[in-house]
Parts: sequence; C-alpha cells; structure tokens
Amino acid sequence: MSLVFNNYDDTVADPVTFKQLVVKDALFLYYKCPQLDKQLQLFSHYNEIMFTLEGGRILRHGGKSWKLSKHSCILTRKTAYMQELPETTEWRVLAFYFQDNFFREVINEYRQ
Repeated sequence: MSLVFNNYDDTVADPVTFKQLVVKDALFLYYKCPQLDKQLQLFSHYNEIMFTLEGGRILRHGGKSWKLSKHSCILTRKTAYMQELPETTEWRVLAFYFQDNFFREVINEYRQ
C-alpha cells in the first residue's frame, strides 16, 4: 500500500525545500520537486495553480492525464491525484495555493 501525501501541508512544513510566501489564506511557492518515486499519490485541501519553469511531471486523475512541461500551467481544484515522474526527472515550479473564497472575492471585487 502506498502513502498518500498532503501536498499543501507537506510543502508548508518544509520551507527550505519549498521557498514560500504566505499572504492571508494564500501560499506562493517556488521549488525543485524532490520526488524520487515513479508515482506519488497526493491530495490537497486547497486549489492550486502550477506553472512549470523547467522539466515536467504527469498528473493523473479520474482516468485522465495531463503532461506538464516547460512553460505549461495547470489549475487543480482541491482533490486527490497521482503525480508521475517521467524520464525528465527535474521539475522546477511556481505554485499558488488558494481556497475557494479567493475566487469569490476576486469576482466580487472586479465584477464590473
């Protein structure tokens, strides 16, 4: 049985590996992914936008997969997913974690 990692909590707990800035309920990160296993099961109770600077990963959820490569971006809602390590082992990422209410606040503020 493989472990399931809490993506948000584990990154917050390791500010050396995951360079971070916290503003209220939002978290901004820069990191080189430390993943060594071919596949990791992850979940997060936050939404996340990931922008790939270098390298890549493959995310799998609900029978679908998304290949993340240089300059690609993805939005994941709070969920569980599988993260796969492709042949390219390095992955440098900018990430932004936020709660659902962030969207509501932005829409309300900039509605007009």
